[in-house]
Amino acid sequence: MKRAHPMTKTILAAIAFLLPLAGAMADAPGEVQTAMKHAGFAMMEKAVDGVHLHLHHTINCLVGPQGKGFDAKAGDPCKGMGNGAINDTNDAQMKAMLMHVVTLASTAEEIHSYEAAKDVAMAVHTLLSEASKSK
Repeated sequence: MKRAHPMTKTILAAIAFLLPLAGAMADAPGEVQTAMKHAGFAMMEKAVDGVHLHLHHTINCLVGPQGKGFDAKAGDPCKGMGNGAINDTNDAQMKAMLMHVVTLASTAEEIHSYEAAKDVAMAVHTLLSEASKSK
C-alpha cells in the first residue's frame, strides 16, 4: 500500500478545522439586521438619491454578491457576512418574505419622488423588522 504524502495529513486536518467555520460565516440574521439598518438610513435621508443608495445597500445584503440585483458600486455593508440573507437562510417563509422586500426596494429605486421613495423605505424597514423577529 502506498503511503500518503506527509502534507496530506496536515491538509486534511486543516479542512476538517475550516469546514465548520465556513458554515458559521453565513449570518442570515446579521444580514437582515444590517439590511434593516440601511432601510432606516434611507428613511432619514434628505434627498431621493440617498434613499436610493441605502435601499440598494439593503438589496445587496439580501441578495448577496452573486445575487440578482447586486451592485458592488453601491457598496456592500454585509461584505464578509455570507452570501446574502436570501441565500443564507434555510427558512422558506423567510426567504419568500425577503424576496418580496428586494422587489419592493428595487421598485423604490425607480421612484423619483422623494416622499414616495421614503414611504417605500419605511415599508421595507417595517417588513425587515418583522422578518428579524421571526425564528
